[in-house]
Amino acid sequence: MDWKQTAVYGVIGAVIGGLFVAVRSSAKKPAPRDPITGDLLLRFGPILPTVGALIALGGPALMIFLSFAIKFKSKNEIYIPIVLGVLFFLGGAYIFLYVRKHLTRVNAQGLSTSTMFKKPSLLAWKDITKLSFSNSMDFKLQGANGQKAAISIFHTGAYEVVPLLRTQLPAAVAQANSAALERFCEIVSA
Repeated sequence: MDWKQTAVYGVIGAVIGGLFVAVRSSAKKPAPRDPITGDLLLRFGPILPTVGALIALGGPALMIFLSFAIKFKSKNEIYIPIVLGVLFFLGGAYIFLYVRKHLTRVNAQGLSTSTMFKKPSLLAWKDITKLSFSNSMDFKLQGANGQKAAISIFHTGAYEVVPLLRTQLPAAVAQANSAALERFCEIVSA
């Protein structure tokens, strides 16, 4: 590997690392509250939707530019940038819509998560039966009747949920899932 390729990988790594640090730092800001009910509103900060929009718009634009800049060896190769542009658009649009429509409401009664495909339903604190934090990004709570809620480490103000988790979760559930609970609390409180 020559120095140019190493420099390119270094720049790509620095950009990805910088984005990760920026997203995590936006999660340290206080979460907004519903002005009527006072519920804690956990949603993704402004950086992730911007990244999704840049991928959705910049990827196809880059593919159009490259299709004019590169000479193709055969007529079939012209479809490669078209397919890649469509994939960039779909992937970026999905990221944008997912992070813009993802909302977790937290209050003294329980929590609910809504996404672009899922309508919110209240998961009462007393009904929570299982906790998981397997991918180290989403803390998932599950109820006895199949209700689910999720809190991402990238949600703005996720650290504000920690006191509620410690006081409102049923003691048996907190004890049985203590490793997942403590790991999540440790990451969002850091």
